[in-house]
Amino acid sequence: MTVSPSNSPETSSPDDRTETKSPNRRYWIIGILLIVLLVALAIAPTYNRTSAGSTWQTNPGGYGAWYEYMQTQGAPIERWQRPLSELVEKTASDRPATLLRVVPSGISIELFSTFVDQEDWLDQGNQLILLGQPQAVTAAPFFSELASEVGEVAIATRRRKEEAQAPLLSDGYGAVVWEVDRDNLVDNSEGTSEASSGSDPEGNTEARTAAGRSIVSTTPFLAANAYLDAPGNFAFLAQLANEAGGPIWVDEYLHGYRDRDVVVEEVAGTWVGYLSRTPLLVAIAQAAVVLIVVLIAQNRRLGLRRSLPVVKTNNSEAYIKALAGVLHKADSRDFLVETLTQAEQKKLQKALGLGEAPVSLATLQTAWQQIGQNPGELNVLQSAPRNSSALRTWLQRLQSLAFKANRSAGRQANQSAQKVD
Repeated sequence: MTVSPSNSPETSSPDDRTETKSPNRRYWIIGILLIVLLVALAIAPTYNRTSAGSTWQTNPGGYGAWYEYMQTQGAPIERWQRPLSELVEKTASDRPATLLRVVPSGISIELFSTFVDQEDWLDQGNQLILLGQPQAVTAAPFFSELASEVGEVAIATRRRKEEAQAPLLSDGYGAVVWEVDRDNLVDNSEGTSEASSGSDPEGNTEARTAAGRSIVSTTPFLAANAYLDAPGNFAFLAQLANEAGGPIWVDEYLHGYRDRDVVVEEVAGTWVGYLSRTPLLVAIAQAAVVLIVVLIAQNRRLGLRRSLPVVKTNNSEAYIKALAGVLHKADSRDFLVETLTQAEQKKLQKALGLGEAPVSLATLQTAWQQIGQNPGELNVLQSAPRNSSALRTWLQRLQSLAFKANRSAGRQANQSAQKVD
């Protein structure tokens, strides 16, 4: 049995080389797509929910336009990008200040939870404005314009503070902006039971003077960039912020904006604190996991994946084998011998120049003898193998007749050409 070169394991076809290169090409394509995706994510504008309400933002929910408006009015406004505990210390001896905090929607924050001594800070005459403390949803229309001393204020919320004692901006459904009652504030503050009873740590019975103000709004978008064409909104918030008469600080620390030294201190403190609190065994386990991942990533023992070569099916060969199997099962030896004899006799007649029409055995023997062959060799055309083992020998002898005739004819043609020369 002859094995074709394309199926030999010793050689490789162009298809095999293509299949070998295809994994490399696939990895390159995946790598390029990942790089493009990372670049697109890096340069694409991202929305951070905590950044909503920041004076650094120019989107509809930001306060960049109102901040510029206040600077144009000459107000002493600045951004605060440090912890609020430092602001409490900074304004302790200065003139009364105002702190504006715009709490993004969906973020829960306590009114005074981030102050160290919030009661003392307000008693010094300072003012806190907190925009974005949700209240109950009422039957009020979503869009409404409420009257104020500086003009109409556009509001887009159904939330109202019902029964507010000191409303600053309200309608028939309740207050949108109001001043927090200091008595309730003292009663609800942690660690202020002595202040609520009207006595101080030294035993004095004189109550503190409620000089500061705490102003709250149900919507964080009271003077956002979306209301740039609504002058009443900007003027209303400006009026509230200027009432204390001192500097106005806008809390940007809440929105993730920090001074450089604060960032360095917080990041360094985070890593050092983490390492100091991590047990030695856990640290060793983490290092071992990282080492195992690196070793697996650098291991190239198996090499690139190669696909198995696909063997192409020879339809003619498959048809012949199927037909042979059918004839073998049907025990059709006589039919096979007769068919092969007729086919090989046609080949022999063409080689001897007798055409394709059937001729007698005597005619074949005469022509066979003329090319110098033994006439007895043609007896194989009338003999038949007795069993399957003799079938192969008989077929080889039958197929050799046409080969010998072609070779003899070629030899005679060469001899005739030499005589002519």
